Amino acid sequence: MGNAKSVRVAFQVIGTEAYGSNGPFGDASYKGGVADGLYDEIIKLSKAPGEFWVLQTDETGYQVLRFLYQEGEYTVWYQADDPSPYKVYHEETMIDTGD
Repeated sequence: MGNAKSVRVAFQVIGTEAYGSNGPFGDASYKGGVADGLYDEIIKLSKAPGEFWVLQTDETGYQVLRFLYQEGEYTVWYQADDPSPYKVYHEETMIDTGD
C-alpha cells in the first residue's frame, strides 16, 4: 500500500506541474491513463516498482479520483471519496486449468 500512496503523491506533483504549464495530464488513450510521457515520470518520481491505471480524474482532468496500482500478486484500489480510500487485494488462484 505504501507504493500506491507514493504513486498518488506523484500524481499530485505531476498533475500540478501539468496544470501550471497548461499541459495535458489525464488521457485514457496512453499507458496508465495519463498523457504521453507522464507514465514514466510518475513511476520515477514515486519509485514504485508496479504499474498503475488512472480510472477517473476530476472535471479539470488534473486530479486523480480513482486508480489501480498493481505490484506482483497485490492490487490496490484507490477511491478518493471513500472513507477508507485504499483497498488492498491479494491474488489467489482458485482453479488452475493448466491452459
